Amino acid sequence: MLYKHPLNFNNKNDSAVILFDFVKENSTVLDVGCACGNLGEKLHKLKKCTLFGIEYNPQSAAKALAKNVYEQVNILDLNSLDDVWSIKHFQHFDYIILGDVLEHLLSPVDVLNKLKPCLKENGEFLISLPNAAHASIKANLLLNHFDYTEIGILDKTHLRFYTAFSIAQMLSENNLSVIELKTTLLPPDGYQQLTLKNLPSEIASFILADPQSHIMQFVFRCKNNPKPVKKLFKDNIKYFKFTQNIGQCSQQGVIFKLKRLIITRFPKLLKLIETIR
Repeated sequence: MLYKHPLNFNNKNDSAVILFDFVKENSTVLDVGCACGNLGEKLHKLKKCTLFGIEYNPQSAAKALAKNVYEQVNILDLNSLDDVWSIKHFQHFDYIILGDVLEHLLSPVDVLNKLKPCLKENGEFLISLPNAAHASIKANLLLNHFDYTEIGILDKTHLRFYTAFSIAQMLSENNLSVIELKTTLLPPDGYQQLTLKNLPSEIASFILADPQSHIMQFVFRCKNNPKPVKKLFKDNIKYFKFTQNIGQCSQQGVIFKLKRLIITRFPKLLKLIETIR
């Protein structure tokens, strides 16, 4: 499937929009998993950024390159990224964007460590990761379900799953320090087959009372930090602790319900829609 993600700047509940906002003007950016280049196009045209891309899908890479906003788009499998590529781009980038990328990899930590030397001294990783502790996942696990979907938190191409704790731990163990974190939200039933209505009301209420049950993605900036791991973890986990409810996703109208229906009941329609687009 070609990943096309048009940016709607009026939708602040979009990880790509948040990533765009994180980038300063006139920056040199490596867009990892650039897909068809929608984010890169906006960064180049609206923020005058110099763009480089990495993409696994040749068709997507061709579409990104055809936008004429990337200096180059390398067709690479991140799972076999070698040190030669890192050396070639040593301290080249102000930002390396990994938007919903790490969860698709065999060894995300290896990729982070190979890309880290490509950042300038004060360069930043801009990362978005899905939240495996969303209400829909918790509810379905309690009902003995762990169902992959065409898109979403349990996208069938995901190989890794993260919670706030495990993200903070991964970053800390690899000398990365969070400097800003935002979230996107998803209605509690998400895109899973079963809903919270299938649970006893007391259990459903307990799940819904947890602010992290409403988070679909963590979107954050992080940079290299030589502090000891324990100190880094203590600092990083603070960003992931929410002392009050962050609110529930407001996108529970007709569009969301239709999208949920297609994903849970008629997943093959997604491929048809993609073909038409």
